[in-house]
Amino acid sequence: EAMASASWLHGIVSASGGGASSLSPASRLERFLGAESAAKLVETVHGLAGKTSAALREDAFLVTINGVAALAGAGHNVSLDNLVKRRQEEAVRVFAYFAEGVFEGEHRRSLPGGGKSALASDENDAKSEMQKNQANFAGVADVASLAASVAPTTSATPAVGDAGSVVVPDPDSAAQANFRALAGSSRFVRAVLACAMEVVVASYKTATLKFPAIPRLLGLDAFDVVGIIEPFVRADPTMPREVKKHFNAIEERVMETMAWQRGSSLFGFLRAAESGAPPLGSR
Repeated sequence: EAMASASWLHGIVSASGGGASSLSPASRLERFLGAESAAKLVETVHGLAGKTSAALREDAFLVTINGVAALAGAGHNVSLDNLVKRRQEEAVRVFAYFAEGVFEGEHRRSLPGGGKSALASDENDAKSEMQKNQANFAGVADVASLAASVAPTTSATPAVGDAGSVVVPDPDSAAQANFRALAGSSRFVRAVLACAMEVVVASYKTATLKFPAIPRLLGLDAFDVVGIIEPFVRADPTMPREVKKHFNAIEERVMETMAWQRGSSLFGFLRAAESGAPPLGSR
């Protein structure tokens, strides 16, 4: 399973394998955000990933001296600094890959008769999910409201191509504006990046970066990550079982204990649900 996870991750982050995996992170997101906004988002994500440098270097050092050099660098003789840089670049590519998947799922949902949402099973389920689990799903604060604001009436009906396949039209200007608003949410971006780095951690193993170390390095509470895990995992049906188990374990741990600890952001969302005001730091 560990080798399957590493192979799957390599397929996502490889820039020389040709096909979709060779796309740059910004190129992946241009369809939904436009070239300028996509480039700015990737630049922001690179900056956020830089906040993990010291922790990644310490972890790589400990993994290496513990005799697990193959996991730390796949047998290559690279310096720790180069290894940290490579891990951060992998995280940025994983971020772009899954952000594209989340956007694609929401775009399909917004089309009349479109496919199932990446955030809920269908239109009605999405609405009830947002209402019943506002604090849970909105752990990324404005994800629900911004995603729901992609109006189905603004997009064209999907066309049917050869062999009955559905041809999904590109997002129109109104849909792109909604996606740019979502990408402008600092909490959303950090939560997706945290999940992306968890993918890297789960695939390569780690000595010190146990959850919630990464969210804390990115300025997030553990509960902030839970709301994005489901659409994140749904964004790639080929995600290996070991990685899915990693995210399931995170969800269980947070919802059973961590969400209820003093200082958890859950309480801010509960207060916001009572008052009708957005929670502090929701952007």
